[in-house]
Amino acid sequence: LAFARLFYHKPSFVVLDECTNGISPDVERSLYERCTTMNLGVFSISHKIELKEFHDFELHYRGDVSGSWELLRCADTKGVYVGSKISTGGKAQARATSELTEEMLNGAEAQHANGVNE
Repeated sequence: LAFARLFYHKPSFVVLDECTNGISPDVERSLYERCTTMNLGVFSISHKIELKEFHDFELHYRGDVSGSWELLRCADTKGVYVGSKISTGGKAQARATSELTEEMLNGAEAQHANGVNE
């Protein structure tokens, strides 16, 4: 039902919170491909590593006391659950994450300026 509403209203972006749990992989693929075809900005909240295929970036919250996080390219982590399996490089990692965040935001601003997703 949620996807029917989404396809009817055609928003610029959508936040999908664990929305494909219990859906077969072929139906899941079809739904995400339709979102891509409709030029929707999709933010997924999920534990399913298979969804990385449909996204460019992954925001990973580490769950530590300091509230740290990292922004990763899904192409670099495809098929991997982010956690202890990917090491971080201190200041170099923070700088790379900062540059990646800026690149992502600049790309979104450029798309908005060009009328994409409107």
